[in-house]
Amino acid sequence: MKLMTEITWEHIKKNRRSSLAVMTAVLLSATLLCSICIFAHAFWSASVEMTRYNGGDWHGELFDNTPGEMLPYIEGNPNVESVMIKGAWQAVQLPEGTAMPYLFLRDTNEAYWRNMSEQHTLMEGRLPERTGEIAVSKLFFDRNPDYHIGDTLTLAKGQRMLDDEILSIQSIRLEGETFRQTAEETFTIVGKLDLTTTTAYPGYYALGYLEREAIAPEDMLTIYLRFHSMRDTYRVLPEIAEAVGYETDEFGDYALRYNAALLGLHGVSDGATAMSFSRLAIWGMVALAALLLIATFALIIRSVFSLSAGARIQQLGMLRSTGASPGQIRSSILLEGLTLSALPLLLAVLLAYVFSQAMGRVYLNIMGDMIHTELDFGFSVPVAALGVLVSLASVLLAVRSTARKMARLTPIEAVRGKNSQNLKRKKERNHRLSKRVFGYPGVLAQDNLRAYQKIYRMPVAALCLSFVLVAGTLCMIGIARVSNEAAYAEDYFDAQAYLYIAQERDENLIHEIRTMEGVQESVASSSVGFGMAVPTEMESEEFSALGGFAGVDKSKYNVVEHGDGWRIHGTLLGLDAESFRRYCGSLGLDAGEYLNAERPMAIAVNAVRPTPDARKKEDKERTIPFLRLEEGAVYTLDEQTYADTKSSHTFDVEVGAVTQEHPVTDAQYSNYRIILVLPLSQYDKIVEDFLPERALLYRRTNVLLKTTLDGITAEERLDRICEAYLGSEDFGTYSRDGELKAQQTSNTGLLAMASGIALVFALIGISNAFSTVSGNLAMRRRDFAMLRSAGLDDAGFGRVLFIEGLFFSLRPILLAVPLIGLLCALFGYLLDLPLASLLGALPFGAILLYAAGILLAMGLAYLYGARNIRKGTIVDALRSGLV
Repeated sequence: MKLMTEITWEHIKKNRRSSLAVMTAVLLSATLLCSICIFAHAFWSASVEMTRYNGGDWHGELFDNTPGEMLPYIEGNPNVESVMIKGAWQAVQLPEGTAMPYLFLRDTNEAYWRNMSEQHTLMEGRLPERTGEIAVSKLFFDRNPDYHIGDTLTLAKGQRMLDDEILSIQSIRLEGETFRQTAEETFTIVGKLDLTTTTAYPGYYALGYLEREAIAPEDMLTIYLRFHSMRDTYRVLPEIAEAVGYETDEFGDYALRYNAALLGLHGVSDGATAMSFSRLAIWGMVALAALLLIATFALIIRSVFSLSAGARIQQLGMLRSTGASPGQIRSSILLEGLTLSALPLLLAVLLAYVFSQAMGRVYLNIMGDMIHTELDFGFSVPVAALGVLVSLASVLLAVRSTARKMARLTPIEAVRGKNSQNLKRKKERNHRLSKRVFGYPGVLAQDNLRAYQKIYRMPVAALCLSFVLVAGTLCMIGIARVSNEAAYAEDYFDAQAYLYIAQERDENLIHEIRTMEGVQESVASSSVGFGMAVPTEMESEEFSALGGFAGVDKSKYNVVEHGDGWRIHGTLLGLDAESFRRYCGSLGLDAGEYLNAERPMAIAVNAVRPTPDARKKEDKERTIPFLRLEEGAVYTLDEQTYADTKSSHTFDVEVGAVTQEHPVTDAQYSNYRIILVLPLSQYDKIVEDFLPERALLYRRTNVLLKTTLDGITAEERLDRICEAYLGSEDFGTYSRDGELKAQQTSNTGLLAMASGIALVFALIGISNAFSTVSGNLAMRRRDFAMLRSAGLDDAGFGRVLFIEGLFFSLRPILLAVPLIGLLCALFGYLLDLPLASLLGALPFGAILLYAAGILLAMGLAYLYGARNIRKGTIVDALRSGLV
C-alpha cells in the first residue's frame, strides 16, 4: 500500500496541469456549496432572531387567567425550561392635571423581561429590576412633559367603576366612570418604552417588576412557557392546561396560544398539519434542490477528475499486470482525489465567507431600512463544517465513481488505454441535415461528437444541470414576482386609512379623506361580528347536498353545534350612504328603502365557497347559497360571537334582499359566514346598544380609496389629513403601490443574491466544459493529424472544429430548455398563472445571456485546442503516444 501511495503522489507532482484542473473544479464547487450553506444559515438565523425580537422567545402560552396557586405545578413540570409571568392588570390613578387619568400596569417577572419582546422597546433609561420600578409608554412623556425618568410617584391603585359596576381595566374611556381606590403604592419611573395604545383608552401602558414571592394564590396570571425540547410544545401545553384546571371552549379547545412562527422555523408544527401537502411539497423541493446541487457538482468534479485519472490509465494497467488488485487501484484513485481536494476544501471555506460577505453587503444596500435584523455572515464552525461535509460528499461521489470505473478495467484494456485512445467509431450515419446545412465538415463534426460522446457525456450533463439551476432560479424569482403583483392587483382600491376611534365619527375627517386630490372613488365602512343560531332546516338544498354544516371542518371554520342546529358567525357591514346607493344600484334595488327604514334592514350576502381549496381560481371563488333566507323576514342575532364575549344582548335585522354579490370593499371574509350589508346610519343604531367597552371594535372605520396617485404620495397626503384630527396612534394608512414597491425591493435583493450565485455556478459549469474540451482535443491530435494528412486544409480544419463546438454547446442548452419549461409550467400551474403572465415573468434576456456565455466559452475552448494542435507537425502527432 505504501508503494501505491508513493506512485499516486508522484503522478500528482508530475501532472501538475491536470492536478490543478481538479483542484480548481473542487475549489469553485466547494466555494459555492459553502456559500449556499452560509446564506441559508444567515437568513434562517435572521428569521429566528426577528421572530424572537418581535414576538419573544417562548413556545406556548396559557392564554386564560391562571391562578397563582397553580404556579408550582407548572414550574415543577419536567418539560418546562422557563416560565415567563405577567401579573394581572392594575389601574393606577395619575395625579390630577395629566392628559389621561390612568396607568394601565402589569408586573412581569425577571424571565419575562429577559425573553419577551418588550425588552427591545426600551427607548431611554433601563428596564425594571425590583418591585416598585416601572417603565412607561413614550406617550406618557409626550403628553406630560413635566415628568421624567427617575421621578418617584406615590399613586393610588384601584378599580374603574361605572354605576357601581367594576369596569374591565382594558375598557375604553366611558362617560361617567369613576375610580375606587383600594391601595397606594410608590413607583419609580426607570424607563421609556416604545409602546402606545389608541387614545380611546384613558391610560398609558406601563410594565413593572414581579417578584416570585409576591405572587398570591388568588392572583390571576398570564403565563408563557419555554420547554427544554420545543418539539414537545403541542403535546405538553394542553396537558398542563388540563392539569391546572382549564376548561375547553365551544370548539373543544383550551385557551392556548403557540409561538407558531418560531416553532415553524425549527421544523415544529401541530400534528394535524405536520403532514400537509404544502409542507411535504416544500420539504420535498428543498431536499430535491440539495440533492440536485450535490449531484451537479459531483458531475462537474467527476468530468474533470476523470481526465486526470485517464492520463494515468496505462500506468494503472501496468500496476494491474504486476499484481495490483482492483481494491488497490480504487484506493489509489480515491487517495488522489482526496489529496487534490484537501487544500481546495479548506480554501473554499475562506472564499465562501468572503463571497458571502460581499453578496450580503449588496443585499443589505438594496433592502435598506426594510431589514431590521442584521444578517450574520460571520464565521461559524458548524456552518463551515456543514459546507465542507456537503462539498466532501460531492467529491467522494465523483471520485468513487471514477475509481470504480478504473478498477473494473482489465490489465490489457488499461495498458491499451481503452478509456481514451481506442474509441471505436460506430457505423457512420448519413447526417443528412448536417450535410445539407454545413456540408462534409458538418458530417465529420457530428460523427466526431458521436464517437467521443462518452467523454463529453459528463460535461454536457454538468453544463445542462448548471443551466437548469441558474435559469430555473431566475425563472422562479420572476414567476413569484408576477404572482405577487397579480395578487395585489386584484384589490379594487389602492389606498386605505384605518381610523381607530371609539366615539362618533368625525364627518369632516371622513369628508376630507374622500375628497382628497387624486381620489376617483371611495368607500367608508365599519363592521362588527355577530352570532347567529341556524336550525338545520335553514340549510339550502344545494348546501345540504354537499353535506351541510355537518360536513364542515370545525377546526377551520366558526361552526359549532347548537341545540338542534348550528351556531355560525356573521359580519354586520355598514357602508356610507353614497357607497350603499352604488351597491344597491348594482343589484337593481332601491337604496331609499334601507336608508329610511324604521327597523334596520340589510342586504344579506348568502354565499359560501364549496371548494375553497381548489387550484383554479374560478373553482376556488365559485359560490352557492348556503342558507334559506326569506326576503322581508326578521332575524334575531347575538352580539356575542365567541364564548369570551360577555354579552347576552340580541338585536333584530330585517333582510330586504338576498344576493351572492359582495360589495367592493376588498375585504376577505371567512367561509360559512353570513354578511349583512346596510347603511352606516342603520349600523350605528344597532351598535349603540352593544357593550360600551367594545366600542373600539365596532366603531373602527376604514376608508378605502381608488386614486390616480402613486403609493408614496397617497400615504403622505392621508397622513397629513389624519394627523390634523387624530394622534398618530389613532390611525394607520396603507397603499398598494407602497406594498408592491416593498415587494419589488425584496425581489431585487433576492435577485442580486441569486445572480451572484448564478455567476459562480456559470463559471464552474463553463470552466469544467472548457477543461474537458481542451483535454479531449489534446488527446485527439493523432485523429486530426490523419485528417490533415488526407488533405484537410487549415480552413476546413477550422470549420470542422467550429461546427463541432457549436453542436457541443447547443446540446446542454437544448436538453435544459425542456426541463426549465416543465419546471416553470409546474410552478405556473400551482400558482394558477395564465400563459401570458407566465411568459412575461420569464427572464429571457438573462437566459439568452447565459446561453451566449456557454457558446462563447466553448468557442474559445475549441480555438485554444486548435492552436495547440496546429503547432505540431503531422509526423510528430502520428508518433505521439496520445491516441
